[in-house]
Amino acid sequence: MLVPLNSLPLHHKDPADRFIITTAISHNLAIVTADKKFEEYAVAVIN
Repeated sequence: MLVPLNSLPLHHKDPADRFIITTAISHNLAIVTADKKFEEYAVAVIN
C-alpha cells in the first residue's frame, strides 16, 4: 500500500523526513533514528 506524502499529519515538517516516513510505511519497514517525532506516526522506530 503506497501512502501519499500529503496524507501524513504535519507532526514532522521536514520534507525529507516525511518522505522517509511514507516510504517506510508503504514498504512496512522500520526507521532507525533518534528523532522522537517519528514515533508520532504509524511506523516502527528503532532508537
